Amino acid sequence: MPSFSAPLLVTIALFACAAGHLRADAVSSLAAYNDGTMVFSRANSTGAPVSASKSGAYGSGSISASLGLIQVDVDASADLLNSAYVNAGGNWSAMYRIDGTPAQMGAAGIANFTFSLTGTFSALNVGVGSGQTVNYSFGLPVQGTTAASAEYSQNIFFGVLPPQTIVVPFSFSYGTPFEVAASLGAVSNTGRSGFPEGSAGHAHLTLQNLGFTVAGGGAYTATSAGGASTGASFAASSSYAGLSLTNTVGHQSIVSLLGGTAGANRDVALNFIAAPGSASLLSDVVDVQGVNGDQYVLELHYDEAAAIAQFGSEEGLMLSWLDPNLGAWANAVDGNTGGASTKIDGAYNPAANYVLGEWGQDTSANVVWAVVNHNSEFSVSAAQPVPEPSTAALLGLATVLFSQRRRRSCAPA
Repeated sequence: MPSFSAPLLVTIALFACAAGHLRADAVSSLAAYNDGTMVFSRANSTGAPVSASKSGAYGSGSISASLGLIQVDVDASADLLNSAYVNAGGNWSAMYRIDGTPAQMGAAGIANFTFSLTGTFSALNVGVGSGQTVNYSFGLPVQGTTAASAEYSQNIFFGVLPPQTIVVPFSFSYGTPFEVAASLGAVSNTGRSGFPEGSAGHAHLTLQNLGFTVAGGGAYTATSAGGASTGASFAASSSYAGLSLTNTVGHQSIVSLLGGTAGANRDVALNFIAAPGSASLLSDVVDVQGVNGDQYVLELHYDEAAAIAQFGSEEGLMLSWLDPNLGAWANAVDGNTGGASTKIDGAYNPAANYVLGEWGQDTSANVVWAVVNHNSEFSVSAAQPVPEPSTAALLGLATVLFSQRRRRSCAPA
C-alpha cells in the first residue's frame, strides 16, 4: 500500500447503446478492501436490489444497485503505520422503448434523461493541505463507439453535497428498443498521515434515474423494466387535465393531472421510477418534469391493502414529495412556492379546490391529491412524514470494470 494520503474520488459513468447491442436488464455491484479481494454480486432480473460489502480493520464499503438507483458507502481509516483504502462501485442497465404516433414510428428523437446525485462526505487528515476532493464524470457512446460527448466535474470539501442534477440527451428511434446504463463508484484512499489519530475518509452517495422528457416530441408512451413513462407537449394557456399514466410494475399505481394551465409551451413528462430509501410508501414513486412552476393538480392512487397491512387503516394518507435537501418524504404542498397547506376531506372538486396548497384523500376511490407548483418525486405515505435514512454512498472500482464491459457490449457488430 502507498504511504501517502490520496483524495477521495467519485466517478459516475452513463452510457447508451444502439439497439443492435442490447443485453438483458441487469444490475451489479462490487466492493474491494485493503487486501485486494473483491465481493461481486450480479442479477439479470428486475427483482430485489443486488448488494455487495467488504469490511476489515481499516475500513468498509457497501453498495446496493437496482434498476435506476445506485447507493454507495465507503469508509477507510488509516493509522500511523498502515495506509487504507476502500474501493466500491455498482451499475445498472435497462432497455427502453418509446412509442409515439403512427407517423412517428421509426423517426429519430431525443430523450433528455435526468439523474440526481446526492451525498455526504467527511474526512480527517486526508490530502496534503487540500482536504477532500470529489470528481464526477460521465460519457456517452456515439454511433456505437465509446467517444465521450459530455463531461461534468466539480471539486468540493467536507459536508453535504448539494443535490446535483445531470441531464443527459440520448438519441433514439420511436418504436425501437435502446439501452440506458449508469455506473457509480467511490474510493476512499487514506495514507499514513503522521497524526496520532491517523487519517480517515468517508463518502455516502446516491445516484438516481428520474426518467426523461422528449424534447418537442408531442404525445408518447414508454416502457422499461423500471416503470412506465408518458409525456405530452402543451401549448401556452392549454390545460394539463387529462394526462394520465398507469405503471406496469410495483403497485401498478395510476397518476393523473386533474387540472392546471401551461404558462408557456411545455414538454411535460410523468415517469415511474425506483423508490429511494426504505420509507413505507403506499404507491409507486412518480417523477413529474416540465411544469416549470405552473400550478397544477396531481392525483395518485394508493395500494389499499398495503395501507391496511402497514397502518391498520387507509385513513390519514397524503400525497408526499421527496425533499431533496432534507432527504425526507413530506406533504407535497410543502414543496410549493407560495400558498398555504389546507386539508380537504374527500375528492378533488375543480369548482372549489383549485387553490394552491389544498390537498386531500378520497378513500372511496383510493386516491390522494394536491394542488402544487413544483417538479418533484411524488408518492403516497402516512400523514406523518417518514424520514429517509442518510443518503448511502456508492462504490467506484466497478466503474472501471463496467466501463470496460460497456466498451465491449457497445462495440460495432
